[in-house]
Amino acid sequence: MGLYAVTMVGIVLISENSEAFEMLKTVQRLLGKPKGIVAVKLKPGDTIIRMRKQLQDGIQKVSHKKGVLLLTHFYGSTQCNVCLEFVHKGVVELVSGFNLPMLVKLLTLHKTVPLKKLVPFIAQYGRTHIYHVQSKKMRVCY
Repeated sequence: MGLYAVTMVGIVLISENSEAFEMLKTVQRLLGKPKGIVAVKLKPGDTIIRMRKQLQDGIQKVSHKKGVLLLTHFYGSTQCNVCLEFVHKGVVELVSGFNLPMLVKLLTLHKTVPLKKLVPFIAQYGRTHIYHVQSKKMRVCY
């Protein structure tokens, strides 16, 4: 177990289809294969018991005593509601809605920023990195 395995916040991407896996593949293409992140598909039609088990398995894969951040695709979905059962403030946190800028930023921070600071930061970061591009003249600065 390397240094990162005991110091990073684990991340679980959750969706009902392949969105979480595809986003993870894109992040891997951009950053290489990051540690401490997994994708979980909680398929519509599966039993709640099966969904809980799949989510629990995902959490266990990335949990290294520094907390776990769950990211779901849509607030109020069955998948989000299953995640709510695992939320424990400061241990397992949930942010609903994720995008590529969030994931890239998360993977640059989750090894060093504690969960309690990471969660509010990344939720705001995701909101502020959605743009209505109205012209070619608009420039985005990170």
